[in-house]
Amino acid sequence: MAFRQVGAASVARMVPNSENPDINTATPSAYEVVFYEDSHRQAALQKEITVAGRSFRTTIQKDDNIAVSRIYIRNIARKGASDTDHLTYGLQEAFRPYGTVAKIQLIEYTENAVTYDLAEAYIYVLPEKDSTSMPTSKALLPIDNWNGAEILCFWNPYPPCPICKGTDHLKAVCPNLKDIVCFACDQPGHYAAACAVVKDQQQRLRKGGV
Repeated sequence: MAFRQVGAASVARMVPNSENPDINTATPSAYEVVFYEDSHRQAALQKEITVAGRSFRTTIQKDDNIAVSRIYIRNIARKGASDTDHLTYGLQEAFRPYGTVAKIQLIEYTENAVTYDLAEAYIYVLPEKDSTSMPTSKALLPIDNWNGAEILCFWNPYPPCPICKGTDHLKAVCPNLKDIVCFACDQPGHYAAACAVVKDQQQRLRKGGV
């Protein structure tokens, strides 16, 4: 592969070939990277690239008028940690019709050094220009190379509510908030971050009181 140094630019040329790169030892803060094969681009987006002894996280250029679609996914099953590559490939292929997959964030649950079945993920997609195929709400999406399994996708959702795990509201308006007990005042219906007692104590401390 060959790289072209571009100083402060955000992206330079990376041409896949069999030769080792002749890279200037003066390492700038960024390189422009152009991929001629989608498989190379997708692989690079999942890991860092080492250039002249320094590691860089690959990013991609996009039109400023195109918003990144953030997709939250449920109902993903995995056999174990070795399944990660298979899942990543399956998600890339599943979202390829909608645009460029910029990032895949797999969410793992580990307890006592045991990794449990993966149940959630975030996908960041740059939609194609003038694309009308990108869904705008939740949808069941079949994954062909997962034997036709379907995953539940939420396009551009709120972050999962920490109280009920729902993706259609923030925790401040969660219907289950009434069951939460504040550790600062022992009253139900709010977290300590929204507690009047805590805010009063903070104001007193700022004023030098007790």
